[in-house]
Amino acid sequence: MHTWRGQRQNGELRTKNTEWHRMQVLLYAGVGIVLALTLAGCSRKQEATPTPEVSVSATPAQEMGITLATIDPTTIGATDQNLGTAREVMAKWKGTTNFELYHLAIDFGQDLTVGEAVETYTFSSPEDPGSWWNVTISQRDGSVVRTTIPREDYLTGEQLEPIDPKYWQTNWVKAFQIAEAAGGAQFRAQNTDVEVTAKLGTGTSRGWLWWVIEYSAPDGTAKQFRLNPADGALADELGSPLEGNASTSTPPTSSSTVVATPTSAFPQ
Repeated sequence: MHTWRGQRQNGELRTKNTEWHRMQVLLYAGVGIVLALTLAGCSRKQEATPTPEVSVSATPAQEMGITLATIDPTTIGATDQNLGTAREVMAKWKGTTNFELYHLAIDFGQDLTVGEAVETYTFSSPEDPGSWWNVTISQRDGSVVRTTIPREDYLTGEQLEPIDPKYWQTNWVKAFQIAEAAGGAQFRAQNTDVEVTAKLGTGTSRGWLWWVIEYSAPDGTAKQFRLNPADGALADELGSPLEGNASTSTPPTSSSTVVATPTSAFPQ
């Protein structure tokens, strides 16, 4: 009796062990199948989704190889294209329209790419006579930076007066191209990594309004041209006209600075 019961128990135990072994086999097999399918799916997904390439569209001017040295300057207005934007930013920023433009500086960069320059407009107001209000605008993306700077920290020594638009008839591109023809292009050819800036404001030369085009090389070598924004004419440092056609003649090699010829368009 006891022997039969023991055999029965041993048989049931072997049956349970066999069933548990089968469950383990099925479980491991299922896990293996799921893992294989997952890896296969990832592989197919990677093959079907290549890494995207970032492409930057060139502007029409870049595609045609046009730079600020060769672009038609008449495509830009006499007064700069972002002056209106700068005035709007000023009015919203300071909550007043009681301000005037005193100075404009444009950084051309090194490669003279169209649409890459950075413009800084300097305003002043009787509401804050000890400060300059600057609005800097990037031509690339239209981003704006606003700064308030004490006068003793910026444009010191300049005899600046409000810019009168009626004398501002030559835009910054045309002014630059006149400087290029007068010797600026040669300076760039003789030096590497030249930075070019254009500045508009009243200066020490007779207190009249001038475009000043500056070329600066990393080693400190520099060349500067001044020209009359009313007609684009060039002159020497004292404001005396150059011989011949002042707007196209080559400046003397003995001088590193050329200044625009004052004309009757300026107040006497």
